[in-house]
Amino acid sequence: MINRKPSRGLKAKLRQSKFFQALHSFLVILGMKKDRDLLRRIKPAQRIAPTWSDGDDLSKTSGWFNLGTDFPAPAYNRKRPIKVMFLNSMGGSMSRLTRALMLHENVEANCFVNAYYPRRNMTYAHETNVNGVFKNNEWREFMRWAVREYDLIQSTTLPNWPAVAECYDWLSEAIGNRHIWRSTGFVHHYLPREDVLPIAVYQNDLQTDEIPSPTKYKGQTFPIQNNHFLTGDNYLFYSSPEKGVYFEGEHTKWLPSIRSPHLFSPQFVASKPGERVKVFIPLHQRAMFKGLDVVLDILKSMQASGVPLDIVTPYTVRQFFPEINGFQDWNGESYNHGAYPIPPYAMPSVLRKVDLVIDQIIMGSYGNTGIEAMMCGKPVLGQKNYSEIRESPIVDITEDSLQDTLSDLIENRDKWTEIGRAGREWALTHHAPKKVAKMASQTYEEILQASSRDL
Repeated sequence: MINRKPSRGLKAKLRQSKFFQALHSFLVILGMKKDRDLLRRIKPAQRIAPTWSDGDDLSKTSGWFNLGTDFPAPAYNRKRPIKVMFLNSMGGSMSRLTRALMLHENVEANCFVNAYYPRRNMTYAHETNVNGVFKNNEWREFMRWAVREYDLIQSTTLPNWPAVAECYDWLSEAIGNRHIWRSTGFVHHYLPREDVLPIAVYQNDLQTDEIPSPTKYKGQTFPIQNNHFLTGDNYLFYSSPEKGVYFEGEHTKWLPSIRSPHLFSPQFVASKPGERVKVFIPLHQRAMFKGLDVVLDILKSMQASGVPLDIVTPYTVRQFFPEINGFQDWNGESYNHGAYPIPPYAMPSVLRKVDLVIDQIIMGSYGNTGIEAMMCGKPVLGQKNYSEIRESPIVDITEDSLQDTLSDLIENRDKWTEIGRAGREWALTHHAPKKVAKMASQTYEEILQASSRDL
């Protein structure tokens, strides 16, 4: 039998030939061009779907009340899991809740991104990005199916997009309390609350002359009275304590953000006496309404006066920890720092390497960085002005007290371990997946039991 396959020696000669090398170079260049063209099609600023999709911008889908408002609830009993659909707008927080509910509470949960194109580093497991995939009529038909299929639908934000607001208003009309609202930072744009967010800070951070205005809220479900949204019989979760100030109603509840205690694990190692103290502040392009520019100025002043501290930010982190790789955004022909320069998966490593963390000093509550730092057992300087978090081990500061408080911690490093341990315990009690999932599922049971009595 004749072996018609080229010998290994012949293959090697073919690879070394000028023709083969030229062909290979051509194919590589062609592949690079395709990659470049793909990047141009899916760059972050675009407002239409990538070329592989034939869908619409679902934040513009209107005509919801044409679907009607009389949808019977699915027959629910304790013999099967509760089924919850999450309508998300960005990514991260609600999909963390999705996973926690499935793991710890036997709740069947699905998360759909329908209003924004998620930023690449904000998406999270268990999210389905349907924006730019469905046509408008397909999305309406999907939701008509969903209100009959799911026991509960939980949406995020109080939207300022008219079509999204119409969808959420329709959901409340169609399924009543089985539509659960959730408030994120968008609420700050609707009501001017000097006691929460000073107008001067709002205008400075957004570089605008505008002030928060109820006219930006396009929905109809919540009337406004005395600088509050009145939630009435509707259930609403708020994601951090200062947002709860904007609402008044029996069923408004704090549902804390979730962070994994396994991913954000502690490492009780600190700079030794004589070494410079590494202080982390989460300053980046989208760090709005946190007062971090002021914090940075205070830290630089302390440095200049001889205080032995290093200022670690998402932009300087590689100067201190070269192994931490950050995101870069492709913009035309160049790369620059992204809106969130440190990828979420790198944050535990960053926080374990620093000594102290300063969160935010404007709105009276710690944020996501504070949660993550406490999980990692690091002392956190911030604020705790609200009843939900007043007992937390956050080291309370204001702009006026920051320098003295930080100086005391730098001089008394023996305090760090105990503050860090207390922070870890607080975070486990209030922000661990199992704890938050339990809080959510108890509310779901409450709603479904009440709905069953009303039938």
